Amino acid sequence: MRVFRVERMEEPRPNTNRPHTPDYEIPQEFTLEEFRDREAWELGSGDDGVLIARVSFEFPLSLWAERNGLGQLESEDEQGNSIRSFGVRQVDPFLRWILSQRGEARVVEPAELKNRLADLAREVMVIYGAEGGSDG
Repeated sequence: MRVFRVERMEEPRPNTNRPHTPDYEIPQEFTLEEFRDREAWELGSGDDGVLIARVSFEFPLSLWAERNGLGQLESEDEQGNSIRSFGVRQVDPFLRWILSQRGEARVVEPAELKNRLADLAREVMVIYGAEGGSDG
């Protein structure tokens, strides 16, 4: 099973080898509902490995994560900060999403994912001319 984001396609062209015929067959067991509500990092096939990422959310972002059903709640402290776990099939979209939370969501585990997030943050800072560092 392959999933494509239509808005990312540039200059799509029809297959002219067999005009007016489908280019592929949709499997009979396929249902769009199975994919409709997934985040980009959740997309993939059963053959793709699933990485469990633990993420710390600062309050009030933790409320937003809870209300939107993001990840699974593991723990919450008295200040409302929480740790949530995520099943990640595609690391890059997940890390970009974490970066978009502007430091209010941080990868706790696994260490290699935390390190990749720090590397990505540094790459973004270089591109946009920012100074400083990120602990992921």
